[in-house]
Formats: sequence, structure tokens, C-alpha cells
Amino acid sequence: ITLSNDDIDNLIEILKTLYNLTVDLPNLTHSYAIQEEEEEAHLMRLVSILRELLLCFGPNDDKQMELRNHIINLLTNMPKTCFEELLSPAVLEDDNGSEEHNGKNMEAINIILRFLDHRITKTEGSKNTKEALLPVLQLLILMCQANRTIRKFCRQFILPPLGDEVLNLPTEGQKLRNKLTRMMTNPNSELKTLSAKLLFVLCKESVDRLIKYTGYGNAAGLLYDFGLLGPQHNTNKEQYSSDSDESDTEAYKRIREQYGPLYEDLCFSIDSVTGRANVIRHEDPMQGWSVERKMVEVDKLVNSLDQAINHGIIKPMVMDSSGNPVPAESVLQLREANLKNIHHQDDLRASESSDDEGDGGQIMANKSK
Repeated sequence: ITLSNDDIDNLIEILKTLYNLTVDLPNLTHSYAIQEEEEEAHLMRLVSILRELLLCFGPNDDKQMELRNHIINLLTNMPKTCFEELLSPAVLEDDNGSEEHNGKNMEAINIILRFLDHRITKTEGSKNTKEALLPVLQLLILMCQANRTIRKFCRQFILPPLGDEVLNLPTEGQKLRNKLTRMMTNPNSELKTLSAKLLFVLCKESVDRLIKYTGYGNAAGLLYDFGLLGPQHNTNKEQYSSDSDESDTEAYKRIREQYGPLYEDLCFSIDSVTGRANVIRHEDPMQGWSVERKMVEVDKLVNSLDQAINHGIIKPMVMDSSGNPVPAESVLQLREANLKNIHHQDDLRASESSDDEGDGGQIMANKSK
């Protein structure tokens, strides 16, 4: 349905009035006291109407976003039991499978997520960022805490399994995860807290998983505020389902398998502070050198070593005829001493080998007797 400017203006005034009427509902204290059945039925009906309004179009994008902004403001006043009304049974004939999850049509939730993405892109770094983002962040936190289906859909949208993204910093990029991670270090404390809390809830309040997606450096503020810098634990573990999607560790393993075999000298590690994979390639500095160049470099090294010995900078030791260590006077003397040592070790091995053969022959002779 496409609404006119007058329709949207009238709806906005109605939404403002409803917001003022519902702002004192018990859910503002987060106790979510159950309303009387009749009142709860009215609120659920209201949420279903708001869902239909979310799906409406305006004459232009600005007017449409203005309407959705007031719808989201009103939804923040609704009890958590009503958020199920934002979902509807999926239609089998609908080709838009990306907006379906667990047999539910998630179109309204998708619109709210895209509204958040649009608002961050439009207001990031501006003065009115707080007013533009706080209501939608608060709503998404409430919905994800209250409804498992909504949380899993939002997690797929915001925190999909990590692939090549792990090679970049969590704050680099224009995906919603990157934008929310940047918000975690915003100077405004409310905006910083709500952005971090949304990601924390999507991680089912798992400290390890949050650090994998955002990096310890970005998550430190939230962990400190929530008292989670000590022994890691999940205070609301029973609130979330036990089943888990593919672990992030498996995603990291795939990255290792992808990049590790390419180069034998590849160093791969995940930096938990930054949340980025460190891929360091240790290349051979002499790769591509000719034999002649290598010989020239060897001569330079020998001359440098000889000068260091002559000037007393280093004093390598050699063994004299009595077996006592004495300083080497030149590289040539050091080389001759090393050659003697090698020949001496070879003689010892040959002597030990002949002794073993002699003992074996003596034993065989004794047995024959």
C-alpha cells in the first residue's frame, strides 16, 4: 500500500498520541508485568497494525522513513509478549526467501534492521546520532531478548558466520556489524552501551563469542560495565536456547585451511584484542638470487666477520692443542678449527662403529665354540 503525504501526517499524529498513552506501561521498568487479558489483546492488535504500517510505502523515502521512525518509537513501549505479532506465517508462493525464517515471514523485522542500517549510515559522526539511533537499538534489544526467532534472524543479518572478514578489523567495512562495532567506541555513553548490548544479546551473552566478532579492545568497555572482565560466565544462559549455529572457531579453521597450505612460511593467528587475523608471510630474502650474487654476499659477510674479530668486537673461541679455549685471531683460523672438529667427530663415529663390529664378531665366535 502506498500512502499519501496527508495519510502519513495523520498517522504520525496518531502514533505520537499512542506513544504518550503507552509510555507509562509497566514494561518501562523492564518487569513486563502481564496486563489484563483485554488490555493485552488490545496491545497485540496494535502491534499487528503497526506491522502492516511498516510494510506500507510513502510518496518518497524521507516521508517513509519518518513514518517508520514513529512506528519504532511506539513499539519500544510494547510488552515483550506482543512482539510475536510482528511475525506472520510464511507464504509458500512467496519468492523472497531471504525474509523467511523458521516458517515465519520476517519482512517487518527486516525493515527495522534496514532502518537501523540506513540511520547509522546517514547520521554516523553527526550531532544527532543519539536521537536517531537510540529508539531502534532499544527496540532490537528488547525483541531479541524476548523472541528466539527474531534473535536468530537478526543474528544472521548482523553477525553472519565470519569468512574473509576476519582478515580485516571489525571496525573496517560498511556491513552492519562493522558499523555497530564502531558505535561501541562512540563518545556518547548511551549509544555506546546500547550498540554493544545489542551485539552481546545476539551472541547469547557469550563473552568469548562477542570478543571473536568485535575484538577485546572494542568490547572492553561493555565487559567492564557488566562486570565480565573476570571469570567468564553467562548470567542469563537459561534465557537462550541451547542449540547453536556453526561456531566461529570453525570459521577461523576454514580461514587457516584456506591460507595456510598456500605458503609453507605463512604465519596465521587470530589477535583477540583487535579481532583480526594476522597473516604474516615470511619470504626468503635470497629468493631469485643467482649463485654469483650469493657468493659475493658470502665474501662480504666473511670480510665483515674478519674485521669484527680484528677490532675485538667479537671474540670467537677455538681449542688449542691442549684442549683449552683461546680467542681466534682470524676467520681463517676459526674455519680451520671447525673443520678439525668435524673431522674429529667423523673419526669418533668410525671408531665406535668398528668397535661395535669387533664386539659382535667376538660374540659370534664365542657362540660358534
